[in-house]
Amino acid sequence: MLARTIELIGTSGFVALLILTILASIILRAVLNYRKLCRFPGPPLAACTRLWLFRQWLSSRVHFAHEEALKTYGSPSRVAPDLLITDDADVVRHVSSSRSGWMRSRWYDTNAFDARQHTVFTTRDEKIHAELRAKEIGAYTGRDLELEAGIDTTILELIALISNSYSRRPLDLSQVTRYFALDTLSRLLYSESFGNLKADKDVFQFGDSVASMLPIAELIQNHEWIFKVVTSPVLRKLLNSKAANEIGANKIVSLAREHVRERFVKGQRDHKDILGYFMRKDLSQLQCEVEAALQIFAGSDSTATVLRNTMFLSISNPAAYGKLRAEVDNAVTSGHISSPVAKYEETKKLPYLQACIWEGMRMYPPLFGLKTKVAPLEGDTIKGVFYPGGVELGFCDSAMCRKESEWGSDADQYRPDRWIEAKEEALQRYEMVVGCIFGSGKYTCLGKHIAFMELHKVVFELMRHFDFAITDPMHGITMYGHTAWVQKNMFVTPYPRRGKVEQNS
Repeated sequence: MLARTIELIGTSGFVALLILTILASIILRAVLNYRKLCRFPGPPLAACTRLWLFRQWLSSRVHFAHEEALKTYGSPSRVAPDLLITDDADVVRHVSSSRSGWMRSRWYDTNAFDARQHTVFTTRDEKIHAELRAKEIGAYTGRDLELEAGIDTTILELIALISNSYSRRPLDLSQVTRYFALDTLSRLLYSESFGNLKADKDVFQFGDSVASMLPIAELIQNHEWIFKVVTSPVLRKLLNSKAANEIGANKIVSLAREHVRERFVKGQRDHKDILGYFMRKDLSQLQCEVEAALQIFAGSDSTATVLRNTMFLSISNPAAYGKLRAEVDNAVTSGHISSPVAKYEETKKLPYLQACIWEGMRMYPPLFGLKTKVAPLEGDTIKGVFYPGGVELGFCDSAMCRKESEWGSDADQYRPDRWIEAKEEALQRYEMVVGCIFGSGKYTCLGKHIAFMELHKVVFELMRHFDFAITDPMHGITMYGHTAWVQKNMFVTPYPRRGKVEQNS
């Protein structure tokens, strides 16, 4: 048949016919893609192809482009043929409610770092997700565990590192906050830390590894065919070298396997740490391995990002910094603060400290992957907008946290006082909106409680022990993002407040 066709029209004619067929197929696909969600506005190119998303990825500005699209076209906006995004916290809450009918999309498959087993974060099976949450939630709320004591130990190591090595010397917040977060979570997980603070270095080169992985992670999250190529068995085998497993993200996975394997071999279920809790809840060895690695991946850099941004933004704002320091000093002199490390319940009573932490999260949500959900087959109407069945809806946290309709004309400014000035109803709304960066409803991040405990305690202790100044105000930090922030050169100079601390302790 093919030979007969070529004989009739000639080789050149056949090539021309082939090209026309391919072009017609591309045009037809573009038209069909456009018609799927044609009533939703968005960048024109995005209606027909994901090339618009790819172009934004090349410029490291996918999240900025999403914000711009929402400002230009409103919410929801169409940013791919089958993908809408929203900056409406009410929509996020509805979609995440237990009876909404919405489910996790294929986006979550791209976040599974271990091909053998899904985690509570990546599984798309609603029943399995609910079962895992029910089993694991107690580990993250501290029930029968010594979470706060573990955090205290790491805070003291952080204070010691700064006091002994960086007093009146430039300190890179982008580095030391990562050390703190990694050491804290590893200690809570395994009852022993990775030792970054004591070594004053990223011992497993986790930060550099994550920075190099993030662009690829964002690419495969937004382009399914690339995900299929990257996760093919052949490519996995090529990338799985012994040398690669000794550093970075691969090392975190291998450490999880080693710790879990040792506990299971020895039958050690009584440790008062997160892994011990998982074992007592009868999670399988494989499930413990992937959940342990998830704890580090999901909780370390996100907490470190909020910590470094909250500190850097406060130090850069004399009014906010002065109020925060005064509140810390007054709390200590009142005799209501424990020593050597303040208790979480004590720090939660300090409104300006809380305001700075909430505002730091609002200004720069630490993770900005779209976390897309799929509409139920029958579709769903939310706030007067009908979402067709099967459509994917992503959440733009950064746009949600800077909407002028929510935050006012100064939405782009770091101003913790907005949380102090807000009346009770407005304050609850603020906390609900920013809280959505941790997910909502059945998808709320299990580690939220630990993150808040870490942040309240460590910010308080840093302010109690040191005064900080930007080392070189004329030299900007390095900052870009691919689903998470990569930040470098955040240099501040700490000055010990020994007299004040001794007087108040």
